[in-house]
Formats: sequence, structure tokens, C-alpha cells
Amino acid sequence: MAERVEVVRTTDAVRLRRLLQIAKLTPPQAHFLAREITAAAMSSHAADLESVFVDQYGDVVVAPGADPDGLAGVLRVLAAVAGQDGTPLRAAAEAAAAGAGPAAILSIVDEVPLAPERPLAEVSALVRAAIGHEAPPPARPSPAPLAAPESARRPKLRATLRPLWRALAALLVLAAAVVAEFVFLHDHIAGDLNLLLGGEKPAAPPPQAVPAPLLPVTAPAPASAGPVSGVDLRALQPCDPATTCDVRILVRLLPPPAPVTVRWEFQVTDRCTGTRTTVPGGSVVAGGTGPTVVGQVPLPAARALAVHVVTTSPARATGAPLLLGATSC
Repeated sequence: MAERVEVVRTTDAVRLRRLLQIAKLTPPQAHFLAREITAAAMSSHAADLESVFVDQYGDVVVAPGADPDGLAGVLRVLAAVAGQDGTPLRAAAEAAAAGAGPAAILSIVDEVPLAPERPLAEVSALVRAAIGHEAPPPARPSPAPLAAPESARRPKLRATLRPLWRALAALLVLAAAVVAEFVFLHDHIAGDLNLLLGGEKPAAPPPQAVPAPLLPVTAPAPASAGPVSGVDLRALQPCDPATTCDVRILVRLLPPPAPVTVRWEFQVTDRCTGTRTTVPGGSVVAGGTGPTVVGQVPLPAARALAVHVVTTSPARATGAPLLLGATSC
């Protein structure tokens, strides 16, 4: 299957400080940014409010020259944004200030259970709005209505009374229809009353089947291994089973001494039967902090699916699954 490589550019990004000034982030959005910034700091070993950029796809890029001790300050700001829900972020900020490494800080941030799809879409929308959209101009006040002259009030009174007569006539027709229905359908009404007061009771409807819960999803590989420090899989648009899903694959690498070949595959799990299928992936030669690749994965027909992307070289690792389909079996 052919793959096409997509390079994330900071030209379509907004500085973190600017984003915090113009947007009021929710606690889930603050936790999402804290995780992405900490993960990016694993490669650059530095991050601060001026050097961190967020692009229109929700990806975080750290510009060169960042403060090596600035990660603690970034986490403190995001913890303040999260308010009462920012306790894990404050703990991560204290760990960063004490000299803990990005991997240890990331393990503290990851203690917050978070489904990344919704915060990712919300942060992406905020960045796109900050880049190219402005608020609409205020609406002009409408002029005050002029008082109608005395000669125009009488026709208006007639126009107001005319619908009232029509409504009264409609009520009379409705009452006549009810009386006629009672006269002609009296026997049927009496039979229904007899049934309600103790006659034959209709058979009870059959009990409805209770939907079965989804099976738990187990990861097919660890979250990091060897030079692979993280793997992320996201859908570029809503996907359903029995279709082909466009996805973005992000592999984070510890900076290698030379370019390495990164290979991956997809593990697709039926969450109702537990059946797991391997779907071929692709490969790319990458250097620096790792590649970002856009590809496609064919999905089988099922009620609910979980899709993992698993790197097979230079080490076997995976990330959070992409959950698709129904919420029950």
C-alpha cells in the first residue's frame, strides 16, 4: 500500500502564549496540551511559552532555542487554566522543577484518563480561528418604530379580530366532530372502557434484549521501546467499520545518530468478539525526532472496532487505540 509523507510546518501554527491570551481553554484541552508539550520536550529537552507552537492539526512543535528549564513554567500555566482539575499538572510541574526527565513527567500527566479525539478537534478549531478568522462587526441598531396614526388603528383592530373569529369557528367544528364520533363509535368506546376496567388484557410485549457491553481492549505492544518514545494514531475524518479510514501516524523517536527505517502495521480488534486482525502498514526512512505519515487502513465489517498502529522497526511499540463504531454489542 502506497504511503504519502506529510511534514508538519510551523507556518500554520500559533504560539502557545498567544493561544492562551485569546482563547479560554477547558480542563480537557489544558490536559491535552500538557501531554503533547511534554511529549515534544522528550526530543527537544526544552519548552517554554514563547518557543511552543500549536499547528492547525493540533500538533505541538518546539522551536530551537527554548529554555531548558521552561517546561515547569508551561505546566504551571496549564494547571492554572485547568483550575480544580489541574492537580496532576501541578504535580508534573513540581517534578519538572525538581529536575525530573520528560519521560517521568509524561507518566504523571498520563495519569489523567483522557480520550484525545475531542480535545484535539477543539484545539485545532481554536488554532484555525486564531490564524485566519476575525469576529463579525457589531450589528447596527434598528431604528425605533414610529407610532401609527389614529386613522390606521381601526383597520388594524379589524385585522386583529378577524383571526379570533376564525379560531372560534374552528373550535365549533372540532366540538361537532367530537360529538359525532361519540354517537357513531359509542359501542367501540364502551368496549375499550370494559377492557380497561377488568376485561381481557392484551398480551404483554416480549422483553427487549439488553445490549451486551464491549470487551476490554488490550494493547498489542508497550507504549515505548528502544529508540521509539511514543506512537500516536488519529483519524483525519469520522470513520465507520466496513470502510477505508484515512489516518495520521506520528512516531516519536529519540534523536538517532543516523536516519533509521521506521516500519509499522495495524492491529484491528473486534470489540464484541475479541478477534484481532493484522493489516499491513508501511515504512519510511526518518531522522530527527521521527516521522508524521498520512495513510489509509481498510476496516472490516463489525459493530465496534479498536485500531492500534504498531511499529515493528526499529522497536515494537504502540499507542492509544482508535475506537470506532457503536458503544455496545
